[in-house]
Amino acid sequence: MISQPDADARDVVIHIPADPTFVRVVRLATSGAGTLAGFDVDTIDDIRIAVDEMCATLIELADSHHTIALTMRIQSDSLTITGETETGVDPDGIDAERHALGRMILDAICDRHELTVNDGVARFVIERRRAESAPADGL
Repeated sequence: MISQPDADARDVVIHIPADPTFVRVVRLATSGAGTLAGFDVDTIDDIRIAVDEMCATLIELADSHHTIALTMRIQSDSLTITGETETGVDPDGIDAERHALGRMILDAICDRHELTVNDGVARFVIERRRAESAPADGL
């Protein structure tokens, strides 16, 4: 079943092989989605780093013959990116040191992020909201 998006939301959906070679396609799409959401260049770079990190984790968890499905939800005030893949790998088998470093990076550049592995499906969510424009000094 296809869900109906929020009135101001636009979704971009991408499926890539669980192969690091294809993450560059996701980074390119992320740049476009960030631009459409109204983010500045520095924030778009941050979002690309977050997506790169989470895709690397999904690739680590995925069987090589699976795909990664990504949805970029572009809204007037935010960009939310979800990714998921089937996994045959025990989530305790991921590189704990790399994952801890990735979490620190995500804490610094995302408003919200999470990674879950349930019933053979690994899923991440990254959210970045646009900051409200601050009033001009003296006004």
